[in-house]
Amino acid sequence: MNDAIALSGWPADAPVKLHVDDAIAFITLDRPAAYNAIDSAMTRALALAMDRIEALPDLRVIVLRGAGKGFCAGGDLGFFASRGDGLREAVDEVLSHGHRFLQALQESAKLVLVSVHGSAAGAGLSLVLAGDFCIAAQEAFFVPAYRKLGVSPDMGGTASAVRALGLRQAMRMHFLEERMSAAEAQRLGIVSRIVAADRLEEATLQLARELAALPEPAAAGTKRLLRGAVEAPLAAQLEAERLSFQAAVHAPATQAALQRFVGRPQ
Repeated sequence: MNDAIALSGWPADAPVKLHVDDAIAFITLDRPAAYNAIDSAMTRALALAMDRIEALPDLRVIVLRGAGKGFCAGGDLGFFASRGDGLREAVDEVLSHGHRFLQALQESAKLVLVSVHGSAAGAGLSLVLAGDFCIAAQEAFFVPAYRKLGVSPDMGGTASAVRALGLRQAMRMHFLEERMSAAEAQRLGIVSRIVAADRLEEATLQLARELAALPEPAAAGTKRLLRGAVEAPLAAQLEAERLSFQAAVHAPATQAALQRFVGRPQ
């Protein structure tokens, strides 16, 4: 994404890079030597990145990606091991910031596109599931990687997996821990689009621009409704749909589209 520019004031040495290209914000996990493994500095930077992004109303799409050879190898086990008797505090430190980031990401009106190459493992897979769309290189693979450590999923992985896959598939994924290819992840609905590895950057930008061009507030309303539909009672969901439709139908872009439709020859 050579034409993206760094957001003013963002620290150059942060483990997360934050760039903006027109209406698109790019969040890049930037610990390539550690395969973008997640430690407390990274989750703190991710939470701060969302604070900055939400303060910019003209942004429409968030792209989450990883630098180096893979998207994200999950939690940084070396970081946790180094804390010794402070392990409990280290876990709380990582997850308090990480959960703030994930909640902001999923509650944002902006559409979230996750771009994956190499591995998305453990908490990295949780990040993928937290997005609205995922574009993956053909060689990408996905694995929970919690069972072998004897821990349960984190970074919203349980809630996101059940919403994205349904209970039985989420149980299968987390208990059997089968490594999923990009094609298998697409079959399950985790991946939206697969491209050749050498086209991933170009295809990610193209899809992000397609999403950014969707009319507002219809795109934001649709995201909010679809995410809320999982748990909302039908009556509440119907009312939310009514209010969202009313808000969208009065937008100038929607009015123009209606006029074009009504005025075209039958």
